[in-house]
Amino acid sequence: MKSKKILLISKKSKKFKSFKNKDMRRVLNETLIYYKTVSFMKAIQTAGYRVCLARIQIDDVERAISKIGRQLQVVNADCWEQVAFATILALKSFGRGTNHARTVNGEILLRLAGTLQIADAIKEYGVKAGENFVVAYGEGCEKRIEELLEELKTRELPLEECQNENMKSLFEKAALVEVL
Repeated sequence: MKSKKILLISKKSKKFKSFKNKDMRRVLNETLIYYKTVSFMKAIQTAGYRVCLARIQIDDVERAISKIGRQLQVVNADCWEQVAFATILALKSFGRGTNHARTVNGEILLRLAGTLQIADAIKEYGVKAGENFVVAYGEGCEKRIEELLEELKTRELPLEECQNENMKSLFEKAALVEVL
């Protein structure tokens, strides 16, 4: 898996000589910057929606639940594509006013479970000890995930693709909520 990288350059390693503006060149040369691997996170931009996902290790479920909040949800699902699809459908349903849950986070769980019963959805896809997915939506979603990782003192895991034979049934389950 490729990891997202940020290019930062130290004044000791390289000078910015191609800039014509001397003040800009001075500011850039004085900034301490370096390469840093940030994450395995996926960021998806659709028409009107930004969704970010990461796979994480959860050891303390109660602490993780306490950190779930506005525009951030932690779920136990099979693969990242399933979570992304359910999240996009949940956001669209709120945009159209056809949502079944009171919150987007609740709607994400309903979409993952393919049911209108929130208790069943939480039981099946709610956060559990072990590997989970964190999904954030809206502007700044990458930062919210990074902050959650720091707060939980947990590590991010590489994302794995869904198995093609399972993907269709997972997507159908998420879309089923539309007709219930």
